[in-house]
Amino acid sequence: MSVRVSRDAGVLTVLLDRPEKRNAVSIAMWATLETTLRNLDPEDEVLVVRGAGGAFSSGSDVREFSDPACDVRAGIETTHRAIESLAALAIPSIAVVDGIAAARR
Repeated sequence: MSVRVSRDAGVLTVLLDRPEKRNAVSIAMWATLETTLRNLDPEDEVLVVRGAGGAFSSGSDVREFSDPACDVRAGIETTHRAIESLAALAIPSIAVVDGIAAARR
């Protein structure tokens, strides 16, 4: 799994664990993130997002979209739903940026 989720004393931690791709977020990772954020535990008080292996995230893995088997529209919709879930989050979120990070404008 490229996303690892853990909980400890009210802290929900999401680890982007794809260091070989500098934690580029795949469609499956976006889907896991959305599911995690939409299904918060009542004890979750803060979200912490980290990247593994010396990079926070190099952004979305757009190379997936060049695969003929990829449903591009569904992938984009999944990505948007995950981002909207993060934006609507009712608890504080912290990004632990260590190394490379891509910003969305």
